[in-house]
Amino acid sequence: MQKHWQTLHKKRLKQTEQHLHEANQTQDPEAIHAFRVSVKKLRALYQMWGHVLEGPPIDEALLLPIDSLYRLSGKVRDVQILQGLNRQVAQFHLSPIPEWDVYLQHREKVAQKRLTKALKAEIWFPRKDISSAFNQQVSQISKRQLKGQLRRYLSQRVNALADEIISAPKHRRMHDLRKRVKSLMYGLNMADKTLPEIRQTYHHKALAYSAQTLGIWHDWYVWKDRFVKFSAKQTNISSSRLQEWHVFGLNQTHSLAEVSNLQLVEWQRALGI
Repeated sequence: MQKHWQTLHKKRLKQTEQHLHEANQTQDPEAIHAFRVSVKKLRALYQMWGHVLEGPPIDEALLLPIDSLYRLSGKVRDVQILQGLNRQVAQFHLSPIPEWDVYLQHREKVAQKRLTKALKAEIWFPRKDISSAFNQQVSQISKRQLKGQLRRYLSQRVNALADEIISAPKHRRMHDLRKRVKSLMYGLNMADKTLPEIRQTYHHKALAYSAQTLGIWHDWYVWKDRFVKFSAKQTNISSSRLQEWHVFGLNQTHSLAEVSNLQLVEWQRALGI
C-alpha cells in the first residue's frame, strides 16, 4: 500500500516537472493551466500526508523553486479566462465596450512578460530530493495506521465543508467553499485505491457537479470584480453601458452562487449530515 502512494507521488512530481518544461518551451495557455493543476494536486497530496504523518511529509523549502512560477502563471491564466468570458458576453448583444477588451489585452501582456522573464531564469526542480524525502516518511507508517488516518482526515474535511455550507451566506466566503470542495475532491481521488468505498460513501459524483459550478462562479466573480475596478477609472465611457455590463456580471455571479449552494445542500443531505 505504501508503494502505491510512493508511485502516485512520483507520478505527480514527474507531471509537474513535465508541465513546467512545456510551459517554459511553449508558454501555451493550456500548458500553463496544466502546470498549475499539477501543483495543486501535489499540494493536496502533501496536505493529506501531513495529517497522516501528523507533520509535514517534506521540507516546504524544496518547493520554493516553483512557488513564484505558480503565482505568476496564475495571473496570466486569470486574464485569459476573463477574455474568454468577454467572448461569452458578446453573444448576449450588450453594448460593446472595446476599451475593456484593450484593458484585458494589456493586462495579459504585462502578466505574460513577467512570466516569460521568470521562465527564462534557471529553473531548478529538485524532484529526486523531494521523492526521496517523501518515500522515507511514507515507509514509516503501517497499512492499518494509513487507512485509519486517511478515514479520519477525509471525515474531518467533509464535516468542515458541511459546517461551511451551513454557516456561509450565499455570496460570502464562496471562495473558501470552492477551495474546500476542490481540496476534498483531490483527496477522494487519491484515496480511492486505499479506501475503495470512499467515493460512494461521500457521494463523489454529486460533489464533482458542485465543484464544476463553483469553478464557473469563481471565474465570473473575478470578471465582475475586475470590471468594477476598470469602470471606476473610466471617464469616456457612458455610465449606462458600464452599468449594463456590471449588472450582467452581477446576475451571472448571483445565479451561479444559487445553483452551487443548492448543489452543495443536496450533497450534504445525501450524506445525512
